[in-house]
Amino acid sequence: MKRDEDHIQETCVRWYRLVYRDKMITSFPAGYVFGGDATKRAILGKRMKDMGYMKGVPDLFIPHANRFYHGMFIEMKTPKGRLSPEQKESIRRLESENYKCTVCRSLDEFMKAVNEYMEDI
Repeated sequence: MKRDEDHIQETCVRWYRLVYRDKMITSFPAGYVFGGDATKRAILGKRMKDMGYMKGVPDLFIPHANRFYHGMFIEMKTPKGRLSPEQKESIRRLESENYKCTVCRSLDEFMKAVNEYMEDI
């Protein structure tokens, strides 16, 4: 199922970069199973955590403030995908700091959410 979510995200980022060429969008490493044996995976996981990785942070970030928010975080899900408890908590905390957070399950939802956000820049 993760690959389906990746495909949706890749399509959305491609669209964003075509339409909003002068505006940044970035992603955070998330949900991937690292190769190698258990020891190598544990070392890489610890290193990522030490470097600031946090479980539950939304997949995409648009670091441009609009009239209402400091920036926009987007969690990508498949049509039947559900938020984890960590994702719900992360979104709650980001919203309390005045960031726009949304969950998108398709390119159409992504385009609508981003276009509405960008209207207020």
